[in-house]
Amino acid sequence: MKKFTFVAVLLTFCLARKVLARDISVYADGEEARFTEAAPQIIDGRVMLPARSVADILGITVEWNAEGQTVTLAKGGVTAVLQIGAVSMELRSGGRVETAPLDSSPVLVDWRALIPVRALERAFGYAVTWADDASAVFIDTVTVPPTVTAPPTITAPPTSTAATKAPATAVQGSGAVKADSYSAYLQNRVSLAFPRWSDVPDSYLIAGADGSKTVVVVKDGKISAQTYKETSAAFELSRDKTVAYELPLFGGFFATENNYFAAFGQTNELENDEKETIRIVKYDLAFNKVAQVSINGAQIRTTIPFEAGRGAMATDGNILVFHTSRERYKSSDGLNHQSQLTLIIDAVNMTLLNQVADFQDNHVSHSFDQRVLLDGGERVLLDHGDAYPRSLILHKSAGEDYESVEILKIPGPTGANATGVSVGGFSSGAENYLAVYNSIEHSPDTGYDSYTVSGAVNEQRDIY
Repeated sequence: MKKFTFVAVLLTFCLARKVLARDISVYADGEEARFTEAAPQIIDGRVMLPARSVADILGITVEWNAEGQTVTLAKGGVTAVLQIGAVSMELRSGGRVETAPLDSSPVLVDWRALIPVRALERAFGYAVTWADDASAVFIDTVTVPPTVTAPPTITAPPTSTAATKAPATAVQGSGAVKADSYSAYLQNRVSLAFPRWSDVPDSYLIAGADGSKTVVVVKDGKISAQTYKETSAAFELSRDKTVAYELPLFGGFFATENNYFAAFGQTNELENDEKETIRIVKYDLAFNKVAQVSINGAQIRTTIPFEAGRGAMATDGNILVFHTSRERYKSSDGLNHQSQLTLIIDAVNMTLLNQVADFQDNHVSHSFDQRVLLDGGERVLLDHGDAYPRSLILHKSAGEDYESVEILKIPGPTGANATGVSVGGFSSGAENYLAVYNSIEHSPDTGYDSYTVSGAVNEQRDIY
């Protein structure tokens, strides 16, 4: 039940804050929201929403504590507590409690509690976009899963003896693609979401050698594949198959000309060496299971597979490379550190070929996005790192040792999760590798932490 109780109290203080008289439109998942009791406002340059309306618009339970002057928001196992006048909020999820900064403190205006719209982004993972020319806020609740996790911890890798020669010339573009019109914001609001780290994709489009198109959707513990074949009139459904996850976590999907591959996993927080932590399953194109490789804790020293990353697969002949992420066994400092995880699989016999330790030669920590290409037998890996290194980095190898090049060095302190950068794609040409990414303008930035980049002029990003 949505709860919100107003109790009249006497304010004993007055905050001088600049309120901008401006009509603001709010769109939630594409639908324009209506405000009947109080309207959104811009206060000190930040969009503020009436807390009571948040419940109706987004299905969030809202409670007001007059004595403590707090607003409590709850949904999906996440609880956020905001106090009037405070510059941070308390987040609770799964037994964890953490403090997250706010870009503006909640206020009382005409006995109505107003909260910064960015609090919804930090608390529930919603994508929030401000369109200044349209005076509109876009809130997308389905772009990022509504979970709160503590920032991954980091550790420096041991000194590597790998060469630093660039595997290919990395050219940073100078052009920018920015949405400047109202219609552009409406059409691209999901694409304007920039979480701190990536998530495993939940949909895939596969072009078959016979001209067919297969749509793969991952949802509710199942992988569904619908194959369409083109006729003279249109595409007609020729196959519809659904398979269940084989383990609770989904780590990625990949298609070849003859087979599908799916990665599943489960947590191993007790660091049980015998426990199966990752399973990669091979299917035929009718989604009949052909084989699998089971990888246990001892082989990959992993407590949480696919943690805070995207993951990607590629094949070349009989070799399958799965470049993903993990939270590792505790280090000597007593902490579980997040980093990349690169697995090399014999795709015919479905066996693990490489040895995995706490630090692989292509170590990146934290690694928030992973991409992979196989180029003439050489593995080419792209990672988005925020610590060691804090950059977009390429690694290339045909054996055990890797050479590397940093495409983009990211300003800010080691391990600050907020980088202002996201990866969009990775491909290769005859002589070069092409990495697509976006970035804020870093020059005016004044600070980086695990949640925000403070001092940025705006939230629009250039695409390179």
